[in-house]
Amino acid sequence: MLKANKLALAICAAVSSQAFALPAADFEGVCFYEHTDMLGQEFCYASGAEIANVGSGANDKFSSFKTFGNAYAEIYEHTNYQGAKTTVMMNAYDMSFLEDGVSSLKIKLRKRKDFACVFEHTNYRGTGSCAEAGSGVPYMPFYNQASSILIAGHAVLNGYAYENYNTNQRYAGFYRAYGNLNEVGWNDDFDSFQVLDWDKNTDAWDNRRRPTLDAQEQISTDSKIFKNTSMGSHNAYNAPEYVSTFWGYNHKETLAEQLDMGSRTLEIDIHDNGTIVYHTPEAGLASAKTTLTRYLMEIDNWLKGADGDDVVFIKVEDLMNDGDQPEEWAAWNITKTLGDLVYRKPDGATDNLYLPSNISIKDIAKAGKRIVFWSNGAGNSNANYKNIVWQRTGSESGRDDNWNGGCGDTSNYWGNAGNMSLVNEDARGSVQFLDSLASFFGQSTSYSGQIPDTQIRSALECGALKVMTDNLTWENSPRWWAFSWAWPSGVNGQNGDCAIYQRDNKSIQGDSCGTTRPFVCRKSDDSLFLSSGTGTWSQGNIVCHNEVAGSTFSTITNAREGKLVRDQQYGTNQVMTWMNARKIGTDWVPHPEKQFFSLVEQRSGKCLDVPGDDNALYDGQRVQVWDCQANASDQKWYYDYSTAMLHNKANPNFCLDNRGQTWDGGGIGIHTCVDHINLKFDMLTTNLIRTRGHGDFVLDASSDWNGANVTSWQYHGGNNQRWKKVYPQ
Repeated sequence: MLKANKLALAICAAVSSQAFALPAADFEGVCFYEHTDMLGQEFCYASGAEIANVGSGANDKFSSFKTFGNAYAEIYEHTNYQGAKTTVMMNAYDMSFLEDGVSSLKIKLRKRKDFACVFEHTNYRGTGSCAEAGSGVPYMPFYNQASSILIAGHAVLNGYAYENYNTNQRYAGFYRAYGNLNEVGWNDDFDSFQVLDWDKNTDAWDNRRRPTLDAQEQISTDSKIFKNTSMGSHNAYNAPEYVSTFWGYNHKETLAEQLDMGSRTLEIDIHDNGTIVYHTPEAGLASAKTTLTRYLMEIDNWLKGADGDDVVFIKVEDLMNDGDQPEEWAAWNITKTLGDLVYRKPDGATDNLYLPSNISIKDIAKAGKRIVFWSNGAGNSNANYKNIVWQRTGSESGRDDNWNGGCGDTSNYWGNAGNMSLVNEDARGSVQFLDSLASFFGQSTSYSGQIPDTQIRSALECGALKVMTDNLTWENSPRWWAFSWAWPSGVNGQNGDCAIYQRDNKSIQGDSCGTTRPFVCRKSDDSLFLSSGTGTWSQGNIVCHNEVAGSTFSTITNAREGKLVRDQQYGTNQVMTWMNARKIGTDWVPHPEKQFFSLVEQRSGKCLDVPGDDNALYDGQRVQVWDCQANASDQKWYYDYSTAMLHNKANPNFCLDNRGQTWDGGGIGIHTCVDHINLKFDMLTTNLIRTRGHGDFVLDASSDWNGANVTSWQYHGGNNQRWKKVYPQ
């Protein structure tokens, strides 16, 4: 095992000797490493591999591993699949339980993105034990040593104090990540667990927050990148699950917990040789430092269950030593850990470029990217680092600004290229120290380093793109709701499927689509105006264009736009105004005409198609492949990650249906959308569409001619089973 005091030296040696080569983008497999943090000799195995004896060169030499694509590993202590065994679906920077103790293995493919892992130590350290939703682990491989949980996608974990899911003893449900199960009295007390599907409409976490977070994120990801307002985490890395510190912690929760709570910008300070993370005042304290790889692997684990809208921004505080080499090592860590998930500059560019002004977070996700790095200084000299890290500009305001009293000059920069205006809290360090010191002497003081809850929405409405919080906790519900600019009272209980902006409640609401109202319109210069004419929701584009040529029916996608529309509503005496978003399944979808995609079968290049008239869908219609047609609504689909249903654009109340025929050649059709297993499919990153509950079966084009039936068939990997999502231009 790699000793901690040799860590930096080992990283430097590894970077110097290894190139930036990664497995192919479509590689699905698991790579094991000789040392922790993905260092040392690498041993990679593709899906389908069954290795009864890893051989003398690899036997008992694994200390960390990374999973690629949908692959996972069953690993065994002894040869011939004997001895201690566990199933691992998430990365491990330090295997612990089976470190240097793997002699045989099998590499398989997950059938869905909803799963959960239990780790033997806090902060997701050690060898995990994992299961997909709909399955479980009746006997834990590391007996009574479960100390943290990570949940991917829409899953819930039920943990049991006794083996085989025994409900006669203590058991509990877990709906989110826990970096330390001591928080809820369950540390080292799991003997078995099951993983179930999560229903956001009956969510146990406050019954409103998680559905509201999903809905607001769906709306806001359509916002242009330099207008998008969201929650961030100041010094996200500085938490007790990672380090011991003298000056205090910025957070009580791990990165995965911060992401679960809705933070989408994480600040990470990279120091020294480009591989170490710590807070500057702790430079002389070894216990306050840990590796960049460790944090990045945790983010990668969280993203394995990401919805279609999830993109994580990393704000890099570049405190590396001068020279080319530290940046090279940082770029090596990022590339090796996150690979093709990173949104990079085009064509290998290394200039200090801003992110493109005309893209949205949705555009980044559609391109298959999930992580964006940006910094005040986007690199000095190293080409690999500068290709990864984007430049930013904009103010960084402090916690003492009175946002309720005015915006200052923040709103002047909103929407400008490169602008990432921030508001930084600081509720650690001297703040905690002074509070403790005052308490020791019997004094009552408050050195609060946090922005008052009542000012968070004001800061966002002024155009501050990210409020970088400290100590956002699960228990502080009022503080969390301060970030909910779209549905400040929760998304549940809407009155219809089409969206309005309600002036007096300062919120988005659902209304009947046939009601007559004015519209939110967007000009070609991206500014908003409210129409004087009215109509039903479907008439929005016509009314907007008639009033200002070239304008379109649009939606409010960020807090500042909500404030600007509200001001216009007061000026025109409007109370409720249509906006271009509607409910499809359980999702609130902005500009839905842009979010439906074609499913292009990769053998023939034809599209998944419903035969006949677009306006005459009916239960039981078979689906087929047909030449792709840009204006064919029945060739366009929308995937609801929460329900796992594929809705057809011609009538979103109809969904893809396997008709219960899960055998080779079984029929695939459409049916009125209902909560039934036959209508649930898992869309995987490898362009496979698996039938839920029968995951060995996938959508399969029976032939390559127009009108050929689409059926279910056992997975064999051919291109006639791969369906690429293609969005309208």
